[in-house]
Formats: sequence, structure tokens, C-alpha cells
Amino acid sequence: MKINIFWEEKKEAVSLPEDINEPEIRKVAKTITSDLALRGKELNIIFCSPNYIRKLAQRYLKKDYIPASLSFPFKKDQLEKSSLSQKGFLGEVYLNYAALKNFPFPYLLRHAISRLIP
Repeated sequence: MKINIFWEEKKEAVSLPEDINEPEIRKVAKTITSDLALRGKELNIIFCSPNYIRKLAQRYLKKDYIPASLSFPFKKDQLEKSSLSQKGFLGEVYLNYAALKNFPFPYLLRHAISRLIP
């Protein structure tokens, strides 16, 4: 499982709980994807601000709220023309880093990843 981690803002500007760091993010993601039988896939995890995730919800869900997470699965027909189809690209999950104050990270990530499964 390849886990790509991105930050909508500079990572240094984001205040995450101390126990959430890139090695821990990868470890939790790999455990979850293994539990869900998603081995050999590729996943993007994007940490973003409440404002950014709200804009995504407005644009793609046509709803005006601030979600804790959003998941965007990639379908095979979208990927046929992309090199990502060769990698078994699962999709992207956007995590509102402010929501990590209210939800345990493993819970939030499991919820987001499970919504990528068709």
C-alpha cells in the first residue's frame, strides 16, 4: 500500500495533536487498508483547513457545511487514460485537521477510507 500525504497549508502551520505525525499516519492507514483488504492500492491523504474542506463540500456536494472528512473514490473509467490506473489508485481522502480535536484520528481515517470502497 502506497500512502501519499499532502498538506493544504504548510505543515508547520498546522497544529495537529502530538501523536499524529507522518510515520503514525502511514502506520494507521496501512492497518486500516489491510483490515479492509485493500492491499496493493495507492491512497492520497490530504490534511486541510476547515475553510478548504468547506469549499470542497460546496463545490462537489453542493452543501454548505464543514465536514470532518471527505472521500473521493477514483473509478476505473476515470483512470483508464491515466497512469494511476496501473497503480491501483484507490482515491483521495481529505481530513479537516481541526476535526482531529473532536475525533480520534484512526476513527476519522477509517471512516474516510471505508467510503472509498465501491
